[in-house]
Amino acid sequence: MQEVSVKIDEPENQKTKYKPKTPIVTSRFKILQEPNDSRELFSTLPDFIRVHSMVKLQLQVQLQEQISRALILENYIQQEEANIEKLVKNDRVLFNKLTKSQKCKLMLNKQHIK
Repeated sequence: MQEVSVKIDEPENQKTKYKPKTPIVTSRFKILQEPNDSRELFSTLPDFIRVHSMVKLQLQVQLQEQISRALILENYIQQEEANIEKLVKNDRVLFNKLTKSQKCKLMLNKQHIK
């Protein structure tokens, strides 16, 4: 409950049956909170700080795990790219060692496969 100084100027005959979901001001000027309001979850500031710290720590741990996974994947991708470059280089070397007739046969086979 919070003390709030509020002045309401509403004539008696204009009262409505509308029940708002926002805090209701009583005659003692105290605010009644909704049942699911976060203020009821944390009765004191130290409780809020403790929970906030726990959530922050958990998020930091999750972030570190994701960063380490990303670094592992990046390293794997770099290794695969290096392997592909080696294979392409080896293929070029082997292709250059072929005779002209062998190159022609290879190209014809390649076109036939397509």
